[in-house]
Amino acid sequence: KIDPANPNFAVEGGILYNRDKTQIEYVLENTVISSLPDTLTEIPASAFARRTIDLDKIPDSVRTIGASAFVNCVGTKRMSLPRGLESVGKQAFYGTGDLLADEIVLDEVGTIDEGTFRGCTGIKSLALNKKGVSIGMNAFYGCTGLESVTLPSGVSVGISAFIKCTSMMELYIPEDFASIESTAFDGCTGFGGPIVSNGMLVGLPARHIGEFNVPEGVTRLAAHALADCPITKLVLSTTLTNIDRTSVIEMSSLRELQVPGN
Repeated sequence: KIDPANPNFAVEGGILYNRDKTQIEYVLENTVISSLPDTLTEIPASAFARRTIDLDKIPDSVRTIGASAFVNCVGTKRMSLPRGLESVGKQAFYGTGDLLADEIVLDEVGTIDEGTFRGCTGIKSLALNKKGVSIGMNAFYGCTGLESVTLPSGVSVGISAFIKCTSMMELYIPEDFASIESTAFDGCTGFGGPIVSNGMLVGLPARHIGEFNVPEGVTRLAAHALADCPITKLVLSTTLTNIDRTSVIEMSSLRELQVPGN
């Protein structure tokens, strides 16, 4: 228990805060997280790891969520994130299943670290809006409920960032993206074929074997789009105007290339 007159600390719902409740100092074991003050600005690393979460939203005042803050938590409600969130640490929501709300919109986050949302199966729609955002390795690995993804200008998409997002059917990547690593969208079988965004072939959901025809309407092969694919015959589309220098690297099985007259 904390004396209400204590000049340094305050306690509420099994959580010890600093006096003005902007920072979490300690969380009692077996605490069910059912409320957070609207003065809170940061949820520190591992603060709520492996606890039960009974929140429908994180307060809009929160700007930082530390590494593993909610790792392996179980939720009784679907929890939304504040759009003004600025930093989310490595594996912050790793293994939380359907804890997070259907729609995630982040306007200010500049980096999605490795494994941050891995295994968040409840997310259906994702929009990252900060120009130049970097998405780390395995950031959304196995988000099997994710259907729609919108990414901003200058985005960098890391290795296996969206691997095995099997429900993904809509993807928007602007032409002025920074980089897309190989295997970024491996296993995204919801497309039912090549992954195309904004006239750009981004990749294949699985390692394509044999002949592959670039679909008509595709104007650009993105970086690493077909890298290391065991394709033996590649047929380019008549609409294709730009091939990134890394889009067809290490295609050691390629034996035949068919280029249109134009």
